[in-house]
Amino acid sequence: MTDQWLQVAHYAILIGVDTYQERPLQGSVRDVQNVKQFLEGLPEPVEIHLLTSTKSEDPASSTPTQNSTAWPTYKNVTLGIEQVTLKANAGDYVYIHFSGHGTRGVPQSQFSNYSTGDLALVLLDGTPENNVRYLWGPTLAIALKAMVDKGLVVSLVLDCCFSASVFRQKDPAVRFLPFDASIDEEIVTNLTIDPGDGSTQPAGSVARDVSMFPNWLINPDGYAIITACGPNELAREIEGLDKQIHGALSHLLLEVMEHTSLQQSHGELFNQLCAKFQLFNVRQHPVFYGNKHQRFFPQPNLRGNGAQLRAVSDGVSEVHLDAGQAHGVCIGDQFLLSPLSSSAIGGTPRRAVIVRAGDLTSDLDIIDNTALIATDRMGWTAKPHTKLLLQRYAVRLASNIPRREEWAQFLEDRSLLVVDSETLQVAFHLSLSSAEEYQIYNKNGQQIVNLPVMRQDQIGIDQVCDIIQHLANFELVRAMKNASPSAQFQQSFSVHIISGERAFDESDPIEVNHEDRVHLRVENKGDRDLYVFVYYLGSRWQIENVLRGTYEVVPPLSRDLGFTGLFKKKIVMKVPAELVEKEHDYCEDIIKVIVTSRATSFDMIELPKLGTTRIVAEDLNIDRGRGGNEAEDWMASDFSVRTNLK
Repeated sequence: MTDQWLQVAHYAILIGVDTYQERPLQGSVRDVQNVKQFLEGLPEPVEIHLLTSTKSEDPASSTPTQNSTAWPTYKNVTLGIEQVTLKANAGDYVYIHFSGHGTRGVPQSQFSNYSTGDLALVLLDGTPENNVRYLWGPTLAIALKAMVDKGLVVSLVLDCCFSASVFRQKDPAVRFLPFDASIDEEIVTNLTIDPGDGSTQPAGSVARDVSMFPNWLINPDGYAIITACGPNELAREIEGLDKQIHGALSHLLLEVMEHTSLQQSHGELFNQLCAKFQLFNVRQHPVFYGNKHQRFFPQPNLRGNGAQLRAVSDGVSEVHLDAGQAHGVCIGDQFLLSPLSSSAIGGTPRRAVIVRAGDLTSDLDIIDNTALIATDRMGWTAKPHTKLLLQRYAVRLASNIPRREEWAQFLEDRSLLVVDSETLQVAFHLSLSSAEEYQIYNKNGQQIVNLPVMRQDQIGIDQVCDIIQHLANFELVRAMKNASPSAQFQQSFSVHIISGERAFDESDPIEVNHEDRVHLRVENKGDRDLYVFVYYLGSRWQIENVLRGTYEVVPPLSRDLGFTGLFKKKIVMKVPAELVEKEHDYCEDIIKVIVTSRATSFDMIELPKLGTTRIVAEDLNIDRGRGGNEAEDWMASDFSVRTNLK
């Protein structure tokens, strides 16, 4: 038994509901029973709370076969969450898995999602009639917030459907029940969860300023959520290779968990999960929210395998990459691919090169070996090897920089070019001061600030080159624009930031005070789903995902389906404490809003603050074959915000 496992406890709450009066399911209980079996096989014990309802063999009976104390009722589920919260200590891990029906209703609380409505898990009410009761998203968030505030590491899997489009669906494999207003008149927002550490309070009494899914009020560093799909898609049951019925998310996620033995982060697992969905041609897109660097459970002797992309194969010779020019990919870029069929960590990668770069997708040719073996068709993970667009950001070395050939090689390894000519403009100029500190200047000759101290006797050439590469990546993302979007796509939406009573376009400079709130507003004016990504380009050279999720889908206006066609995001602007300590009285930041016509991921553009430990982000998605004829449209809007200390 390892010291790492000894220091923390592990809990799981597994909820599976088959016995719905309307649209009963076949695979929900099997889903969580399989997860239970997997968790019981881990090297150290997991305290498992299993709540399931299996249909009786008596066709006249609506009562589940399990004892009523183990039914997935509203009371038992909320009690189980409270019991784990009370018992667990800071640093302990909690895994919650729900498999069953979901629903969606009109927004009712201050925490609601007013774009797509409130989401709810459909549980049983515990009566002999086996009626249902809703556990609303805001109510569940209040319970999870108590866990996170206590310091627990929470992972939540929701294998259910929230799409109102299934009102018109008759498919019994869809995991959605139409909303019934008579079941729950209102959302419970005064639920009190006692964390057992003396800090008992109504968990919803403290509002945060970052809205999550769906406007949940939890510190995103403390949890991770994987959902079967967004509110515009259908979550289905599928038949597995064992000829049994399973929820698609539960079944494929469990395969990934078994394959990796939980040796990877949520982000890495999520990449492989999405590859599985493509491999099995399941027409839904799982969505991730929260901390992608977190794990389900800690494991000893973990080793990272770097930035990842994901791939599947259908046997054709061309490899399809779910990233394109919008992600900074261009023809000639190289990637290192490793088969998913190999061990979770390790293996000999293959080099591949981009031969076609579209707006949101690209094609790769494998350089080292074009012949594929059967196991390769289970997909790949991969990471970028060269990035040719970085060559736009040339570097000049001052004459007093020693070992110039060595510097040039280190920069070339990072896809950066060294220019010696004094007549050519460069993006970065590296010099060595009289105090023997490296300093970096921009193309206008201004010294770049908010960089780590780089004393020549305390930092290596590779570390300085890493900083220059970081700055180049930052500038590449800042400049990222679509030069030729389609006119129809341009007209299909609008993006504004609201400050005070004014709506700002991206061409308007915005000036606010410290801790002022601004509101991002995206309106879908068209007839197709839009996917919104929001990034914060900060004064410490960081690029952060404001949504802390895969994306926010904005369906077109539909009163029948309860879609408003609007996405609103509240953002609090602050002058960072480290700048205040240096007596800066303002900062200038950029809010970058990317809108696409199809689901994708921009994880690869994220950057940490310079001077902090770099956590390599998961990157891209690859598959064999084109995977449909979806339009590839995208646009990026940049809002410059100056924040002043009051």
